[in-house]
Amino acid sequence: MLHFLALNVEALFIPCLLSGLFLGLARQRGLTEAPLRVRRGLALGVLSAGVLAALELNTALVTREYYNLVLLLGLIVLETVTAALLFCPSKKRPGLEALLCLLAVFWGALYMPDLFLYPARFRAELPQVFSSGLILICAGYVCGILLPLFSAWALFRAAGALPPALLLLPTALATAAVLLLQLTGAAQILLARSLLPRHDLALDALIFMLDQRTAVCILGAAGAMLAPVLLRLKNRRAREDGKNPAERRKSRAAIRGRLRWSAAALSGLGLCLLSITVAAHFANRSAELPPLIDIAPEGDMVRIPLSLVEDGALRRFVYTTRQGTPVRYIIVKKSASAYGVGLDACNVCGPAGYYERGGEVVCIMCDVVMNKSTIGFFGGCNPVPLPFTVNDGHLVIKTADLEAEAARFM
Repeated sequence: MLHFLALNVEALFIPCLLSGLFLGLARQRGLTEAPLRVRRGLALGVLSAGVLAALELNTALVTREYYNLVLLLGLIVLETVTAALLFCPSKKRPGLEALLCLLAVFWGALYMPDLFLYPARFRAELPQVFSSGLILICAGYVCGILLPLFSAWALFRAAGALPPALLLLPTALATAAVLLLQLTGAAQILLARSLLPRHDLALDALIFMLDQRTAVCILGAAGAMLAPVLLRLKNRRAREDGKNPAERRKSRAAIRGRLRWSAAALSGLGLCLLSITVAAHFANRSAELPPLIDIAPEGDMVRIPLSLVEDGALRRFVYTTRQGTPVRYIIVKKSASAYGVGLDACNVCGPAGYYERGGEVVCIMCDVVMNKSTIGFFGGCNPVPLPFTVNDGHLVIKTADLEAEAARFM
C-alpha cells in the first residue's frame, strides 16, 4: 500500500503544486477561463500518457529517456514563460490561457505514464486475486492519485483568495524549486546519453543535485505552503464587513471558508510530503538486496566466472569507473546456456535497482516483477541491457560499456 501511495504522490506532486499556484494567480489576474483550459489540456496530456504507456508495454518503439528529455525541456521553457506573464502587472496577457492549457498537456504527458504502467505491470505474490493484500495495494494506488489532486484544488482555492502581491513569493519559490528539479533531470539524461560533454565540474554538480532532490522538493513544497499560511494569518483576525446582519453573516462565512481552504491546503501538502519521504522510506526498507560483488577488470575487460551465477539466482556486481563512480550491473542465468545481463537500473525508474523475491526479479522502485527470460532485452522496467560475450568459462563485459553508463548512477 505505502509503495504505490509514495510512487503516485511523487509522480503527481510537481504538476499539482504548480497548477494550484498558477491557477490561483491566474484567478487573481482575472483569467476566469484558465481552470477550464487547464482541465482540457490535462485531459489531452492523460490521453498522451495512456498512449505512451500502451506503446511501452507492447512494443519497443519508445525510448523513454528521449521522450522525457523533450518534455522536460519544453516544460522548463513553458513554466518560465508562464510564471513571467503571471508575475507581470500588465493587464494585457495575450495567449496566457492557451499557454496554461499547453502546460497542462506537457504535465500530463510527462508525469502520468507511470500511473498506467504500475497496475499494468504489477504481479505481486498474492495468494489469491481477491485478497486483503490486493485491496491494500489498490487503496494505496488510488489514495496516491487523489491526495495530490485534492492538494492542488485546495491550494488553488487558498491561493485564489490571496492578493497577488502576497502570492508572488510562494509561487516564485515553488517554481524555482520545480525548475531546478527539471533541469537536473534533463542534465542527467543528456549526460547519460553523451549529448553533453562529461566535464568533471558538470558531473560533480549533477551528483550534488541528485543527492539533494528530496531537499529541493521539500523546499518547493514549503514555498507553496507559504500561500495558505499567509491566507490564514490574514483572515484569523479579519473583521466582519457589512452594513446589516445579513451582510455580516455573509462576510463571516467567507472568512471561515478561506480559513478552511488554508487548513485543507496545508494538510494536503503536508500529507504529500510525508508520502514521498516517510512512507517511501518504510515501503522500500524491506527489500533485501543481494551483496555487491566487485570483480577487478583485466585490461579493458571484466571477466566474471560463470560459476558465480550457475545457481540461477540474481547476482549484483559493481564496477568503479576511472572517475570513481560505482556502476552496478546484474547477471542472472535464464536457462542452461542463456544469461541475462543488464545494469542495476532502468529507463523508467533510474538507478533504483533490483532484488530477487520468490525466484523473480523485482524493481525496488515500482515493485514491478520481471520475467527472467526478458532480462537482457529493452522494454518497460527491464534492466538496461549490457553487451557481453561468453568465453572460456567466463562472462566478459567491456569496461568501455560500463564507463559509458556512469551518468545513470550519479
